[in-house]
Amino acid sequence: MQQVRQSPQSLTVWEGETAILNCSYENSAFDYFPWYQQFPGEGPALLISILSVSNKKEDGRFTIFFNKREKKLSLHIADSQPGDSATYFCAASASFGDNSKLIWGLGTSLVVNP
Repeated sequence: MQQVRQSPQSLTVWEGETAILNCSYENSAFDYFPWYQQFPGEGPALLISILSVSNKKEDGRFTIFFNKREKKLSLHIADSQPGDSATYFCAASASFGDNSKLIWGLGTSLVVNP
């Protein structure tokens, strides 16, 4: 069973729209949820993260909404730009110090059309 699931697999939006990327997880012990952005030919780079004690985290145009009860979170990209076109990965871990292991989703491919 995929412990971290993402939807949709691919998403196309128009420039200026808000893109919404969804993530759900199984393990209630997970308490750290980073989102990564990956451009073609590059490795994933940390974009924004949230801890399970919060229900919202905002950084510029990027906002995570977190629902602990439903084990769901979403990444909202406001005022989407063509430069946001990339693959976005949701990950999760339980905080066990340096031994914590990230569990990755399969990613959402975002295309922003001008």
